[in-house]
Amino acid sequence: MNRSKRAGLNERQRGVVEQAVRLLDEVQYLKFNDSTSSRGRARETHVDGRVIAYEPDAPDWMSGMTDHARQGFTLGPKAYSSEEELKKTLLQELYRLEFSESQTGTTQVMAQSETHDAFTFAEQHYRTAFGPD
Repeated sequence: MNRSKRAGLNERQRGVVEQAVRLLDEVQYLKFNDSTSSRGRARETHVDGRVIAYEPDAPDWMSGMTDHARQGFTLGPKAYSSEEELKKTLLQELYRLEFSESQTGTTQVMAQSETHDAFTFAEQHYRTAFGPD
């Protein structure tokens, strides 16, 4: 993690960035498991108190989908279209889990606002988390 940029984050934001860095290997392994018996199949793992699932049949537009009930998220094939997309999706999903107010219900305006906030956070802090020091 780029430590100089981390200083500009509040404690909760720093926690999101640090968790994204810790979870990256597990998330990469989730799809790229060598096992021929599990290729192309949905699977999930439990890491850091989160349930992270991979759904190969997810819609083409979906990189990730937050699962508040299980404190986790599901990743689709789009999330694995590039290393940058995977890392940004990870940041977005963890941001939503930490900051979302829509766990008990939402409106279209709230969902759009939270999506924008998560996207902006990932764009702004991608290099903080995964860029060179």
